[in-house]
Amino acid sequence: MILSTKHTVGANLVGGTTTVLITSPVGYKCVVSMLYIGNAGGSSKTVSAIWNSTVDVTFQGAKNVGAGDSLEFGGPYGHFVVLKQGESLSVTTEADSSFSTLVSFELLRAAPSPVNFT
Repeated sequence: MILSTKHTVGANLVGGTTTVLITSPVGYKCVVSMLYIGNAGGSSKTVSAIWNSTVDVTFQGAKNVGAGDSLEFGGPYGHFVVLKQGESLSVTTEADSSFSTLVSFELLRAAPSPVNFT
């Protein structure tokens, strides 16, 4: 039997910093189904999204987001990211920006696996 729990976390991001949104805990894998990033500020600013693993992968680099606009990954489109234990998602925002974010994910007990896809 596979045990799983579904979660959504949110954060108001501090401009000019990198914020870790979620980290997959030991003994679990984390299936991220949606990442939403919204610009609540009054002007266009940039934001980057990073998958932190043995190598950091920037899957959205310095994207310019207009005032009141947003970015969405996953969601109704059925795309997702799977984080192994210790891996995380983070977001870097431009200085003096005002971004908010939501991340929806499912935590699943990780079955022991000798496979490593590096």
